[in-house]
Amino acid sequence: MVNESRILCWILTNPRNLPKKTIYIKQTWGPRCDRTLYMSTIEDPDFPTIGVYDDLAKAESKRLNARKVKNAWIFIRDNYPDFDFYYKVDDDTYVIVENLRQFLDTKNPDSSEFYGHRFVIQREYKIKYASGGSGYILTNKCLFLLYGELTNSSSRETCIPDGAGEDWKIARCLNRVGCEIVDTRDDEGKERFMVFPPGYHIKGVYTEWYGRFDVDKSLKGVNCCSKYPISFHYIEGDDILGMDYLLYKVRIH
Repeated sequence: MVNESRILCWILTNPRNLPKKTIYIKQTWGPRCDRTLYMSTIEDPDFPTIGVYDDLAKAESKRLNARKVKNAWIFIRDNYPDFDFYYKVDDDTYVIVENLRQFLDTKNPDSSEFYGHRFVIQREYKIKYASGGSGYILTNKCLFLLYGELTNSSSRETCIPDGAGEDWKIARCLNRVGCEIVDTRDDEGKERFMVFPPGYHIKGVYTEWYGRFDVDKSLKGVNCCSKYPISFHYIEGDDILGMDYLLYKVRIH
């Protein structure tokens, strides 16, 4: 079956990480999306990156990621409004684009849904959101609705306030406009969007914060993950090259 959905992937990065992390995405899985954008602090026409924040000193801190992400979504909607799905990931994430396409083949770009590894933030909000590291996907409709909030002078600042935690802030704003995160596990209840490298999930030695935030209580061991995983977070540099080699070059007799 040919998947006709058009997918725009964008990577949140910064100038320091271009030679250490982002370049390896550009050399491997990045070009497999229908369009790939590298959103950085400042424009770099040679890489190329798109500058979505104009204060280099401040923007290198994750505490201001929300502003960068907010500006990135506005730029994308202004310039690329006709894609079916939009996938945001960090610059230390490996994505198996063929599995991404297979997953989205069953989804409707006009639905009020977004996708990713489900976390929940308790506090006063109790918001279910998608991990920003392993990435989250907006349908065309959800991006349209989010854009309306981000460009409305009365809601822009409250939709995604500046600071850290862009992923749960995005989810809160999406919830306001009627978009909800859905269960993205496969038919066997196994995760498709992995928050850690493969070995961490196989060993199952999860951090304390992961246990608190994880909605679906991830499995452990060799059966931890879907046969068709979409992404793994905390993969960078040579490890991205290694993943790509094992997936696309290695053959077994």
